[in-house]
Amino acid sequence: MRTRACIVDETNLSAAWLKAFAASLTSGVSGLAPLVVNISSLEETAVENVEIRRRLDSALKDVGQQGCHTVANTIFPQQLWKRSSSPQDFFDRYRKMLPRIKRRHRANRYGTYFGRMVQFGKRQPYVDQLSHILEIAATVKRPTAYQLNIFDPSQDHTRQRRRGFPCLQHVSFTPLGSGKMAVVANYPAQYMFEKAYGNYLGLYNLGRFVADQLKLDLVQLTCVVGKALPGSGQKASLRAFARELTSVGGTSVPVQSEAR
Repeated sequence: MRTRACIVDETNLSAAWLKAFAASLTSGVSGLAPLVVNISSLEETAVENVEIRRRLDSALKDVGQQGCHTVANTIFPQQLWKRSSSPQDFFDRYRKMLPRIKRRHRANRYGTYFGRMVQFGKRQPYVDQLSHILEIAATVKRPTAYQLNIFDPSQDHTRQRRRGFPCLQHVSFTPLGSGKMAVVANYPAQYMFEKAYGNYLGLYNLGRFVADQLKLDLVQLTCVVGKALPGSGQKASLRAFARELTSVGGTSVPVQSEAR
């Protein structure tokens, strides 16, 4: 089997994920390389189809996988932000929680994505990348200034055959003019069934937070993946699930096309 390139352009997060998920299940294709998912007009349309997410969460629970919001919270802990009085209070509270988060969940033993954003580095002095972006926004206008690195060579250049974290490598926030902003995220690999929807949701929540702090409107989210894989489970059962979701979404999504 071979890989193929795939570009998805939608105005709804759920529809974008479903099209990409279905494309990864194409017969004769082992993965999408690259996969580019672009979700635009975020300020104008409903961001999600709640029924698609509900059914995906149910399917994930059935196979012992984390739900979409749990995955999203590794990128942006939405509920903690709602309980915080200011961005700095939010960051400080998360940093205090981080040692406990690492201890309690084996998947977080190398850290979390949001942790790398507010406490980057192997040892002190750490770099609070998010605070830096918010602090310079009033005076620094160059579009290359608003960058978050997740991959840290001092910690992540290892000889492990399997590591897991971090799959998300880099996030950039780009002011587009006219009070608008876009987010671009880069992954070397991504599992479409288990992780992609939660990844998109977390990146959207992160983008909304930064845009709100900069008094901009988040209008576009782009996720670039080196190689996207369907995920765990038999392709036949995943295709059946994709067809079920297609009927819910009301969108024509091919789920069993032959590779050319």
